[in-house]
Amino acid sequence: MNEHSFSPLDRHAVLTGANDSLPWLAGAMLTWEAGEVVRLRLEKFAHADPDSEQEFRLMVSEKISTALEAGARLFAGASFASIIKLYRERVAANAERLSA
Repeated sequence: MNEHSFSPLDRHAVLTGANDSLPWLAGAMLTWEAGEVVRLRLEKFAHADPDSEQEFRLMVSEKISTALEAGARLFAGASFASIIKLYRERVAANAERLSA
């Protein structure tokens, strides 16, 4: 039989949300979380909030600075899991700020 058996490390990653052993899971979570931030921003833009222009400028500058930081980290030998973690931290901060 070809049944896949998950290692204790895989089970730990799924149960605790750790992403070191399952970077694909962290990538999938990043996709989901980023979609929520896009929704929150589009809502803000659609309602023409007074700070919409500032939000747009912040969004663009954050994307550029995070991409440069991620590139530098990759160039220095960082793992893809650590890059995904960097993006998830930034996305979480945006979600928290936009939800307030």
